[in-house]
Amino acid sequence: MSEELPRVRIFVFGDTGVGKTALCKSLCRRGSKADEVSNEGGWTVGCRIHVRKHQLDQNSSILVEFCDVGGSAKFEDSRLVFLRRLEADGVVFVHDLTWVPSRASIRRLWLPEVVRCLDSDAEGQSLEEFFNPASDADEVRELFSAIRRGELRQCSLLLIRLGDRLVELIMQYVREFLGDDLAEKAQERAMCRSVTIPMLFVGMKRDLATRDQRKLAKADLPPSVPYAELDAKTAPSNPSLVTFLQQTIQHRRERGNRYIRNTTTQVVSQLPAGMYQRSTASEQECGNPHLNAKASKFLP
Repeated sequence: MSEELPRVRIFVFGDTGVGKTALCKSLCRRGSKADEVSNEGGWTVGCRIHVRKHQLDQNSSILVEFCDVGGSAKFEDSRLVFLRRLEADGVVFVHDLTWVPSRASIRRLWLPEVVRCLDSDAEGQSLEEFFNPASDADEVRELFSAIRRGELRQCSLLLIRLGDRLVELIMQYVREFLGDDLAEKAQERAMCRSVTIPMLFVGMKRDLATRDQRKLAKADLPPSVPYAELDAKTAPSNPSLVTFLQQTIQHRRERGNRYIRNTTTQVVSQLPAGMYQRSTASEQECGNPHLNAKASKFLP
């Protein structure tokens, strides 16, 4: 019976439609297949696991699991289950360089959610006790995303659902992003310092962003967190991703054998039907010389 390969587990967070799935598929496919991912649509329901096998040398390999977490507020409960029950070696926060509010969502939603869930004192308590994102604001966010993608049917459904509340909610949504920016940035820096696992901020759709949009994104970063601007086709060879992977492997090594085997199966059995997807197409050996050469020295 062959020995089970060591694993590195990385969670990927961000708003719906910012490019999380495209990033994961790009990292988990070989050669020309990376060209296909930018044209693939669809929203992630619950959580999708993308697996990449790294052949580090002739005698050792490692599996990298990218947990692509759905960005909709309706899947908040399933996100909580995965974060509480699965040990993470790293976390990636993704935003859309062409859509500024998606960067603010990391500061106001995703980072606080991760910090609360990774806090050992939060065990057994609901996420609402720490952070309560408004579902109406999420619907407005989905409406704007649908407009940008030209999805007329989805726009119509959201407009009907919002009804007379639309103007009020849009004004609330605008005020949300015109709040006390300096205080929020200070809070974000403090939260980043409190996270003990490796983190990476990623700005996706670099090929579509203007120079001003990219400049604005860089100016809005917490100084202690590494950052990468990517598109789906060039992501696998990015130096910041290489360094981040080194850090996650080192983190797994320092944790030793505390990794819970088969935890994914145990957690999935508790989720409602349809909440979990596994990317079987990417479960294959997919070597990358940029990643493999520098990562091998961190294995125990």
